[in-house]
Amino acid sequence: MMSLPKTIINLPVARILLFLVIVLLVFTSCSRRIHAKGPVEKYLDIMPPATLSTVSVPISIPIPVLQNAVNQQIKGSLYALNNLSYTGAESFSMKVWKQAPILIRGWHGDQFEVTVPVRTWLKGSIDTDILGLKIKKSTTANLGMRIRLATKIALDGEWQVNTTTRILGYQWIKAPAVYLGPIKIPMSFLANKLIDSQLKYIGKRLDAEIKKQVKIRHMLSKIWQEVQAPFLVSEEHNTWVMLEPKSLMMTPMNTRNQTLSTIVGVRGYASALVGSKPKPLPKQPLPQLTLKKSLNSEFNIYLQSSIDKNYVIKLAKKNFLNQTFRSGKRKVKVIGLNLYGSGKKLVIQAQLKGSLNGTVYLSGTPSYDAKQKNIVINDLDFSVDTRNKLAKIADWLFHRRIIRKIKTAIEVPVKAKLEETLKEARKALNNYKVSPGVHLQGTIHDLHIEKVFMKPKSIVTWILASGKIAVILKGL
Repeated sequence: MMSLPKTIINLPVARILLFLVIVLLVFTSCSRRIHAKGPVEKYLDIMPPATLSTVSVPISIPIPVLQNAVNQQIKGSLYALNNLSYTGAESFSMKVWKQAPILIRGWHGDQFEVTVPVRTWLKGSIDTDILGLKIKKSTTANLGMRIRLATKIALDGEWQVNTTTRILGYQWIKAPAVYLGPIKIPMSFLANKLIDSQLKYIGKRLDAEIKKQVKIRHMLSKIWQEVQAPFLVSEEHNTWVMLEPKSLMMTPMNTRNQTLSTIVGVRGYASALVGSKPKPLPKQPLPQLTLKKSLNSEFNIYLQSSIDKNYVIKLAKKNFLNQTFRSGKRKVKVIGLNLYGSGKKLVIQAQLKGSLNGTVYLSGTPSYDAKQKNIVINDLDFSVDTRNKLAKIADWLFHRRIIRKIKTAIEVPVKAKLEETLKEARKALNNYKVSPGVHLQGTIHDLHIEKVFMKPKSIVTWILASGKIAVILKGL
């Protein structure tokens, strides 16, 4: 039997092998694999910086309250003097009593107008001429008058109250006179001399009592210590605010609207801490007074907030997963996604299937888009190793349109988060009790995200909160 040529027997096998080679070449030309290395996983260990801020302390003392306190202390006899002598008057004695309640009202700027009704008793000898005859007569007189004074109030460098009282004038309720039978001898001129030289005693007494009642240093010493204690502004995030005070400022005192008022500014560095209640800083002594015409009572502080990483991944997968990216006849689908941090950068780890199979890495700096109120990654791009490998096997993926789609898919809306933080901060500052008699009252009028970075389990934001905070004194 004749055998067939060997080459004829192996012809189908050769064709099969050729077909397989062609299929393999076609397949490998359409679908390539990538084994890129991602950026090193590492996280920033930083806290928000302290900000220079001012806590305002409005101090107001109702003038009627001051008036009542002064009247409680100044009662009955004011002063007594003996052996007073002037031309036409010898060996006079004088006693002065408060006749009715002292009246105090706001006057000009930092001054009170004080009216003191007094009764004055005079006894002594007077020399006078009547129809050319010199007459010497012993006399006793009870006089009534209203004395008007202006008291200026200020503080020295050690926060001690200083007052200066001057006489504005006085008014006789009944003009003083001496009667010799039917003849009336006016004593106004003599009495005026006696009174003018002695009114300083009433001014000194008034100054002493106002100093006792206006206890500015006492109030400020307590405030200065209290504002250095940490206070809670967010129960949910366990966020505490601490103020490291550096200086005390005060506006000039004012007596408008029947209230002695001023504003004290505690200037210092405010910082927010997350976790258990921090230990208070070493207490600083009360600094010297710095007087300012006006105070900028703006309070700024960084609050730290976080967005759960799993929530961000879930949101990104909803926008991103199973999306197909095309360039001509080539396409890839995203079948897996993860996020992590590499220093200041946020890294996206994406698993691809299609014309390119494997894992690629993109990274960029997260930031806040104030207009859209989203966390975005404006400088998103492939990592260095991914870029180098794609340049060799799939440079079509460098198309900016694909990067833009990925960047849009990874945006995180934070409007609701900011509104929640604002609501919580405002609630915390609504009559926050620091200690008995000392409350914080404030409002936050603006929140702005200044910094965004990754932590192992979350995206952390530094939120700059701006507003006004005042220390309200109750019963001090």
